[in-house]
Amino acid sequence: MTKPLEIIGSFWTLAVGADPLGDQRCLHDFRTRVEIAAKVGFTGMGFWHADILEIRKKYSFQDMKHILDANGIINVEVEWLLDWFCSDARRVASDEIRALLLDAAEVLRARHIKIADLGND
Repeated sequence: MTKPLEIIGSFWTLAVGADPLGDQRCLHDFRTRVEIAAKVGFTGMGFWHADILEIRKKYSFQDMKHILDANGIINVEVEWLLDWFCSDARRVASDEIRALLLDAAEVLRARHIKIADLGND
């Protein structure tokens, strides 16, 4: 028997209205996004750190996990830890994001956390 295809939409694929150079939050409700993504065949979704902070104003990580599970979203990724290699003030901000992403990954059962150096520092 062949395993069904798993289609994961990164944050930037599914976060209509989010601007990578501006407001990095999706303008649409988390539950609505998950329901629509599942309806069109996605089995996984990514969530950007700034958006996670916004989602948490309305939903706990446990609420998010319940919504994801109820809609068959089985693969979760949490996105972008930046400046993890720095030793200045950027590292302090990075450490706060790292804590958020690790907490999200644990509860949402993320398969991985994306880490990068977008500034090529």
